[in-house]
Amino acid sequence: MLVIACIDFNTRRLINTRIHAYFDDARYAPDHDDDKDYGLIEKRRVVVRKYLYERPHLCKEAGRVTGCAVAFGAAICGYLYGMEWMRSFSYLFLMSTPFTNELVTWWWRRERDRYLLDIECGTGFKTFTGR
Repeated sequence: MLVIACIDFNTRRLINTRIHAYFDDARYAPDHDDDKDYGLIEKRRVVVRKYLYERPHLCKEAGRVTGCAVAFGAAICGYLYGMEWMRSFSYLFLMSTPFTNELVTWWWRRERDRYLLDIECGTGFKTFTGR
């Protein structure tokens, strides 16, 4: 679990450093003249940018790495020193770490999806962007 958390942390770091180049590249932007859904696409892009860049995804993944490392350390200490309670603690901590991570992710995605749905319905975009 610790190795997977570290890989996910690195993936999130790469997203944070590289994905904005795609959003800023004119080749990937909708064409104002040729695309009938230009306004809709731009509104969606605003929501996705907000989700990608205004949420502390990297801190959340760092917390997951830390939680897995603490659980790993507790399991090793429990094994080496014969402390059964510490081994039990490590399993509890290991189970709660990804659960908490996924709960936060679910919360953020739910909010993002709600804004995207509001855009589809034609409501709510002004409250999201402050415009």
